Amino acid sequence: RVERAEAVVRAFLAGRRPACRDLRVRDLGGTARIELDPAVAAAVRDDRRLLDAVRGLGFGEVTVTPFRSGALNHEPDGGAPGAR
Repeated sequence: RVERAEAVVRAFLAGRRPACRDLRVRDLGGTARIELDPAVAAAVRDDRRLLDAVRGLGFGEVTVTPFRSGALNHEPDGGAPGAR
């Protein structure tokens, strides 16, 4: 499912400027977290076409966040899972 989602995101971003260097889709159960270069993430964060395309792969929710190495183990706000 992750590989299909990443292919969908790559196709959606094809030809877009600025080009996206870092792209990951994280499968968080029912949620897909799309991680992209910060400028690209900001540009497509609310694009219904992208969100619906990834949702169509079986994800209940889809979020777009800036890419951060090692982000699998951290919440998007920078904290560890469950940390407050």
